[in-house]
This record gives sequence, C-alpha cells and structure tokens, in this order.
Amino acid sequence: MNTLLDTEEWNRLRWQCRRGLLELDLVLERFLEKHCNRLHGERLSSFQTLLTYTDNEIWDLIRARTECRDVRFAEVVQWMRECLAPHSDVEDTAVGQTRKIPDLP
Repeated sequence: MNTLLDTEEWNRLRWQCRRGLLELDLVLERFLEKHCNRLHGERLSSFQTLLTYTDNEIWDLIRARTECRDVRFAEVVQWMRECLAPHSDVEDTAVGQTRKIPDLP
C-alpha cells in the first residue's frame, strides 16, 4: 500500500467505508484495495467528500442511477463503478442467501 496516508488516517478512511449496505461495503472494500495507491490530493479529498453522502446516494452514483454532476468526483465515481463488477453475486449473510446485483446499464 503506497499511499500518502499515515496508518491512523488510512484506518480512519477504511472505517468510514464501513456502511450499512452490504453491497456498498463490498464495492468500497474492493475500491480501496484496487485504488489506494492513487488516492492522494484532490482524488482523496473527493473520495472523502463522497463518504459524507448517505449510503443510498453513494450507491445510486455507483449504479449510475444518479448522474455524477460534479466533475471533481467523476474520476473517483468511475473507479468505484469499475469495482462493482466483481461483486455481481453478493451473499446476504443475514439470511444466508445469494442475490444477484444487476449489471450496470
């Protein structure tokens, strides 16, 4: 993990990625694994701002149900969308079932 964040900041960021929506948790976890080296400066600031949004607002951006109108967030949102594909089948641990998440349009 070659990032400009120190350990405490990194742990705080990972904690902020823990959400109430399982699907969102999985996408954000994958996002951090894949893009942590690219999160610095304005990209990091954009990601941190996105994390202040509600779960449904973030999920709608990732699923392209809501258009990303702010150009500052466009790159980070696109990276998050790319992290959706590996999680198209998500196990619902609360009920022990697997549900299909539709692919992006």
